[in-house]
Amino acid sequence: MAMAISSGVSRSTLPASRKTSGLFQRLAAGFAAYRARQRELAELARMSDRDLHDLSISRADFRAIAAGTFRRGV
Repeated sequence: MAMAISSGVSRSTLPASRKTSGLFQRLAAGFAAYRARQRELAELARMSDRDLHDLSISRADFRAIAAGTFRRGV
């Protein structure tokens, strides 16, 4: 039987301000990641078709590239 190791402080005993702070940190991190993906997509959109061809990608690959799921066919 696996035993969980804990710091002795459950989430329910944390002060509300600390829970809220963690929520805002996660929201801020998520928003920062969203903005980074948007900047990547904008940079790719500015490239010419020739530049994209040189990189062996197409405009249809943009979302997969931004999401980190793009795989080149070999």
